[in-house]
Amino acid sequence: DRWDVWTRWWEARRDGAPANEEHEVFRILQPEPFWNQKPAEINLVIWEEEQRLQQAPETKQLIPLVKPAALQPEIRGGKMVLPGLAAASDLKPATTATALKSLRAQIESLVASLDGEANIDRRMIAHLRNQAAKIPAKAPSQMKLFELGHEFETLQFYAGRVNAEWPDILASRYHAMVLAYERTLRQFPKWREFKRNAAQLTITPAMVSGAPGAIARSAEVLRDPEIAPHIDPLITETLVSFSAQIATRADRPAPFDPIEVGKEELVADGLESLNNIMKIVAEAAMKFGALLATTAQDGFKAYANEAAKGFVAEMGKTGGKHGPAVARWTMRILFHGVAGGLALAAYLSGAFPAFFGWLGPVIAFLSKI
Repeated sequence: DRWDVWTRWWEARRDGAPANEEHEVFRILQPEPFWNQKPAEINLVIWEEEQRLQQAPETKQLIPLVKPAALQPEIRGGKMVLPGLAAASDLKPATTATALKSLRAQIESLVASLDGEANIDRRMIAHLRNQAAKIPAKAPSQMKLFELGHEFETLQFYAGRVNAEWPDILASRYHAMVLAYERTLRQFPKWREFKRNAAQLTITPAMVSGAPGAIARSAEVLRDPEIAPHIDPLITETLVSFSAQIATRADRPAPFDPIEVGKEELVADGLESLNNIMKIVAEAAMKFGALLATTAQDGFKAYANEAAKGFVAEMGKTGGKHGPAVARWTMRILFHGVAGGLALAAYLSGAFPAFFGWLGPVIAFLSKI
């Protein structure tokens, strides 16, 4: 059950060894639902984080850190999966649930009042009704949190039409609801950090038009028969959904319908989610690839052959029985052919350098193996 993660920690503290600050922060910031899991599951996550922090220096230099997005997958048991935990909130679980329940009730009350108005866009009433139904009873998963977050830009944009067309009392209630919606979202640190990062990005028209195809091609790669068994289907399905949603909004001519806006943050989330997938894939592929690349560069071909055996053995040690398979399917993703015969990693690096430029050196590095 990997209790050694705790015995080693205790022995290090007893002996006065310096603590790994990044790992200590990782443990401290885990939300309450994390600690409610079975001990074996908790210990496994902590052990995997230790392995990540011990990765080769070459890997740390080449691969950027994962950033908050709808998809922040990890590799467990030989598969790429999404964490099953609820998104961490600044509030206690019961308080978070109360805030979500209050927001849902506020939207439903507004919708009930709007139903009696003849001159208000019925599509917006339906949109608000659907949105109320999406508000969960407790803290959502990170993927669901980001889905809710992307609705905020639509609600905010629609405020101009509300001011022009709605009765004053209903308009004031709408603005109060939008404010409550934003305040609720801001109780989740991952969403706040995503918003800060997105504000620093420049989403160009070329990104908006190119993102659907790039994300769809990447999803197709994950559907490869030799790759798909190792990927949580929800990851692939979410990429397909991103592609479709961005394409729908990108095709709308200006001025955009208020109900179809919000594409810039959606593009940022879609590309950052794909970026997180590629970071996890590249990290796994490179974790032991450094050994082979070094021996190949040194020209010791005989030793390189022995290193190849060691590579598989080391992968087996780190990933258990799944280690060698992880090495194979992660490399297959990176070098899978897509548009124009390019490898997926090379294609993404060239098409969206602001997001995937880091993949260029990674491909160059792995190509030496």
